[in-house]
Amino acid sequence: MVASDLRARAERLVPWFDLQFELVEALVATGEVEFGDAVTHFTNLHRRFGFGRPSEGPRAAEWQGFVDQLADLSGRSERLELTRVFAETRLVSDVPPDGELFGCFHFDPPNSAGIVRIHFAVDDHEDGESPLARANADRRRGELAEMFAAVLERHSGAASEVMGVSWLYNLEAYQRLFPPAYGASRRRYESESMTLPGMPFWGQFLDRDERVRPDLRAQFLGNLDSIDRRALWRLFPLPVMVARAPIEEFTNFYRTG
Repeated sequence: MVASDLRARAERLVPWFDLQFELVEALVATGEVEFGDAVTHFTNLHRRFGFGRPSEGPRAAEWQGFVDQLADLSGRSERLELTRVFAETRLVSDVPPDGELFGCFHFDPPNSAGIVRIHFAVDDHEDGESPLARANADRRRGELAEMFAAVLERHSGAASEVMGVSWLYNLEAYQRLFPPAYGASRRRYESESMTLPGMPFWGQFLDRDERVRPDLRAQFLGNLDSIDRRALWRLFPLPVMVARAPIEEFTNFYRTG
């Protein structure tokens, strides 16, 4: 992405950054989370700025410097301006640098339990039309068929189950792309120790033009009045769902579906 596009995108995302700072301040006010930890583990900024999952290693010096500067500022507007400027050089896609895209999808190789985690590429746009529009459903299924063929080719014997975690599983337009058994397995993601670094939670606030949805913003802000550190999932208007099914459900579905 060229510099001018990054600047425009950084400016466009300021209201989204602002919403995440609302949660940071609410968490700090509880006295249970320090400012630096709140920014690192409970916003999407660490990943959106290319530093990966916060749980995967020590904090990078550049990130820590950014967080320290934020902490030294007293007002939200100053913090947002610093974040906007930082974003102009640090914004990245939601897809890992070494990740391979299959249209709108990518996957993590199977973990030690044989689970393949699948993801939707939220940055994808097609001539201004939603990637989940009904007219694009066959194309999306074709991408998934290609992806699962790659999973089997590269990880045959190691991959036993498929899992997804996203707010998108609330949408019929997304559910219809997958085997029925996968959709039927959906359960709300709830954990007393959860953090919120990824798009499964924060992505719901952005429309396809990366503008904050005013209705969801209003609901979220209202929910912050009764924040509970041990039940953060209740803050989000659209629940994040976990879906999982044996990999055979997918290979059979895309072979015959």
